[in-house]
Amino acid sequence: MELIIFSAIEGLQAEVEQLRDVAVLAPSRIDQVQRLLSGSRPPDALYLDDSRGTPLADLWDLTARAQQVGVRVMLGLTGPGGSRRCAGGRVTGYG
Repeated sequence: MELIIFSAIEGLQAEVEQLRDVAVLAPSRIDQVQRLLSGSRPPDALYLDDSRGTPLADLWDLTARAQQVGVRVMLGLTGPGGSRRCAGGRVTGYG
């Protein structure tokens, strides 16, 4: 399975990369995610959250684009001011 992770959660990518049969792509810019979704072979799934400070409207646009091309979408939204990090396989520090 190919998974795009668009997140700034510390340690998340490293934790997911340990899963068997998961290939992780972790672009740092929203336009890179858009190009991957528009390519001839989109990924199987997309995880995105608001940890990069990306405007909510842009996250919803990415979600809609992903769904249009058959990509499964997982969202993690906590709103402004939420701090998170991944430690030992757990996401901690919500709110």
